[in-house]
Amino acid sequence: MYSDGARQLAAQQLVNWVPDQNLQRPDFFAHSHGGTVANLATVRGLEFDRLVLLSWPVHEQWFPDFNRVSRVIDIRVRLDLIILADRGGQSFTPPPAAAGKVSSHVNGWFDHSLTYQPSYWDEYGLPGVL
Repeated sequence: MYSDGARQLAAQQLVNWVPDQNLQRPDFFAHSHGGTVANLATVRGLEFDRLVLLSWPVHEQWFPDFNRVSRVIDIRVRLDLIILADRGGQSFTPPPAAAGKVSSHVNGWFDHSLTYQPSYWDEYGLPGVL
């Protein structure tokens, strides 16, 4: 999943998989470059209600199509070392027209895998932001 081709293929597979499951505008949780795949799937026409991005490495070329997402919930740590190595952005600033669709929650430090740990969600009250 580290090449653009692999991300694009995974995005198309997600576009195909969601209707095969009889889902329409599902909520979707994605960690790291899984968020990139989900975002690219929206560019290919897939729609989400809530898209929860966990430790997504921000790169503008992989932004979602905001017209196909009701809400984006961005959950991350400060100074994520994996995102630094990826040269990704540490904060998600959407275009002004989509600013109201994105909420960001930044807690903790350094650890890329924290954002999918139940204890992290409990400690920072994240179930309530959904």
